[in-house]
Amino acid sequence: MDDLFMLAEGFRRAIEENRSKDRLLYSFPKGCCTIACSLLQRYLFENGVETDCVVGEYVKNGESDSHEWLEYAERIVIDITGDQYSSRNDALKYLIPVYVGPKDEFHQLFQEKPREPYKEPEPDPFGSDLTVSAKNDILYRTIIESMKRK
Repeated sequence: MDDLFMLAEGFRRAIEENRSKDRLLYSFPKGCCTIACSLLQRYLFENGVETDCVVGEYVKNGESDSHEWLEYAERIVIDITGDQYSSRNDALKYLIPVYVGPKDEFHQLFQEKPREPYKEPEPDPFGSDLTVSAKNDILYRTIIESMKRK
């Protein structure tokens, strides 16, 4: 699990260093769990770690919040954006920037939706650079290049 933590921590650090380069990550980690999970899931897959993307919803008093994280072997949570809830003053307050471990109290608060295993990106048949997949690929390559420079 230490290797998995190091992969996740290094990836988060690279996102933090490059967040000003893309509006999707500008406010990282706030509001970035979907894109961060997508990018991290690809990185882990390329490093031999297959994960599922877990989407959870927390509902209380008619208000709802959603959060995404990855799970390895259906029992190890990998979350690099949980601290987006650090300023909360309720049950969702979470201060851990990179969590790798069994499902903790925070992640248990969310009602899970069906899981999504990793799927390799398909090339855009029209060659458009404007697709989400193409933009994510550019962002991913920027992050990986940043990690290689370390």
